[in-house]
Amino acid sequence: MKAAVVVFSCISANSLLKFDLDERSRIMKQSMSLRRWDNFYEMFMSKYDFPDLLEVYSYGCYCLSMGDRPLSGTGANQPPVDARDVQCKAWTTCYKCARIDVNNKCQPETVNYSWFKDENDQIVCDPGNNPCKAAICECDKYFVDNFRNLDHVFNENFSEFHGFKRQESCYTNRDGTGGSNGGGNSNTVTLECCGDAGKREFFNSETKMCCADGSIKPLGLC
Repeated sequence: MKAAVVVFSCISANSLLKFDLDERSRIMKQSMSLRRWDNFYEMFMSKYDFPDLLEVYSYGCYCLSMGDRPLSGTGANQPPVDARDVQCKAWTTCYKCARIDVNNKCQPETVNYSWFKDENDQIVCDPGNNPCKAAICECDKYFVDNFRNLDHVFNENFSEFHGFKRQESCYTNRDGTGGSNGGGNSNTVTLECCGDAGKREFFNSETKMCCADGSIKPLGLC
């Protein structure tokens, strides 16, 4: 199964154009088998249908990535392409904040957490006393809970399955190596995170502060 995923990661977006829906589904499920997709997959599917998940996969600059680390984010550094991509960027930012808040080993593909639905059909995270599991679960929960507001937002021009080229559209450098500090920029900024569980944002603590209500404001203005 691992070999199948490695083969998939080498397939170009252009070659995916010829694949029908069933073939795309099969490829995505192969990718899911290698890393921790099962928690997010089960949570998402408890509220939506499989075609909805396919429309999130490899969409825009920030939604689920091709390859064996689909949840970790693309490393893109350009603005999201639409409202759905905005939500995906917030989701991957939440994951990155989990690494900042907990430790660098807190990776979404390698963490298994528990969750359930309460009597009101609401998702509840049940990570025990593990802060990493709690953080990753809350990231997924926030994305799933809010996807309903954007399930109508889909533009096939922003899907890699329809020819969208992330390498050309989502990075400062065309080779995809630009990054937030790419291009030879030696100035680095240490970022911290702010916000409620599942809705985390970066801020520069040298110029801003995290207020008690979860908002980010200039220093001294909370």
